[in-house]
Amino acid sequence: MAIYTGKVSRGTHNPDTFTFGYQYDYYFGLQGEDTLRAVDVPVRSELHDAVVAAGGTGSDSYIWDGTGTLLIVENGGANDSYYDLLNPYGTPLQYAAELDGTHLAMWSPSGPAIIFANYKDPSAKIENFYLLMDTSGLYTHFSYDEFVNTLKSVPLWQGSLSYQQLGITHYREALFEDLIVEVTQLSNEYEAEPLPRDAGKDDVAKLGRLYKAAFDRKPDIGGLNYWVDEWEDNMSPLEVAARFYDSEEFNLRYGNPSNEGFIDLLYENVLDRDPDAGGLEYWVGELNSGMDRSEVLARFAESTENVANTDFIFYTLHEETDGYWIF
Repeated sequence: MAIYTGKVSRGTHNPDTFTFGYQYDYYFGLQGEDTLRAVDVPVRSELHDAVVAAGGTGSDSYIWDGTGTLLIVENGGANDSYYDLLNPYGTPLQYAAELDGTHLAMWSPSGPAIIFANYKDPSAKIENFYLLMDTSGLYTHFSYDEFVNTLKSVPLWQGSLSYQQLGITHYREALFEDLIVEVTQLSNEYEAEPLPRDAGKDDVAKLGRLYKAAFDRKPDIGGLNYWVDEWEDNMSPLEVAARFYDSEEFNLRYGNPSNEGFIDLLYENVLDRDPDAGGLEYWVGELNSGMDRSEVLARFAESTENVANTDFIFYTLHEETDGYWIF
């Protein structure tokens, strides 16, 4: 099955708190010590339609109030915890079993169910269970082994059951197993994405110098902030330079000169002087050896000479509001 991304709620690489609702079906905490609070979860008639909580590789906390159909797909972390908001050995949960030798399930014929996917897998284990054992409102702590052993010793334990013993067809079994695999893969993919970054003054000044070098003018505020946003989304300065090089404004200013003509124009537009013989020979040699013109542009922009020449332009550069830079 394919997860519909419109029903996905993603966290960040920092600690996040989720309170489940009806808008999303799949909650991904990613890195960080996340709290996933499943309250008033809808009941689903099919396991593969369960609401999914996937904390990621941080040490996460899962909280469930005993409503609806919840699937927990843990994917790492050394100190994950589960808290229940009900008595799991009384109502509404009436049965517990190992599903197909792989997953741990607790459910009631009236609808509520919780499944811990791959519960014996070290990366999927939840290390701590905090359960309300009576009406005092105080939690009792169980380690993973204590929880599993206690659960297997109480009357609600049904042993290890196959999908078919629970009336689940092979087709629906495959859909459910595919869901667990896809959730695990998506969690890993989301976590592998580059971290967003926040630009500081030096970063913005570097983009401003590149802008000035490419177009021989001060950057307009809107344009500068656009490229700051692109940089914060992990676009490299070299890629920004390539975008500038391919722009209509750059082509109108530079045209399509020879390598020597291009270096002449860079000296004129960026450094405001004629090239010295050694510099001209060096940069033409770099281009003839295969260096991209956009990289040469970026190097001119960050040259000691250009940094000094443009210091007066960006001296007052500052963040007027969060993420919006002016000078």
